[in-house]
Amino acid sequence: EKGAFTGASASRTGLVEAADGGTLFLDEIGELPLDAQARLLRVLQEGEIRKIGSVETRHVNVRLIAATHRDLRSLSKSGEFRLDLYYRLNVM
Repeated sequence: EKGAFTGASASRTGLVEAADGGTLFLDEIGELPLDAQARLLRVLQEGEIRKIGSVETRHVNVRLIAATHRDLRSLSKSGEFRLDLYYRLNVM
């Protein structure tokens, strides 16, 4: 959002927002940092996003395809990957 941080002079469309109504491909999801995993989980469970600097949530409808070469089950056991996100991806 405009003014959300230094240099933010205009509102821009994010990747999830751009994929609304279509498919979002996430390559190497096993490399995703824990804080980003929490945001992705919210998108998958609630179907909503909130831009940085915004107080409004926007609903999105995306189909997700995720790929990784890492063992997400072992990463979940060691705490490097969220177990709830692993479960949600496995169910989807």
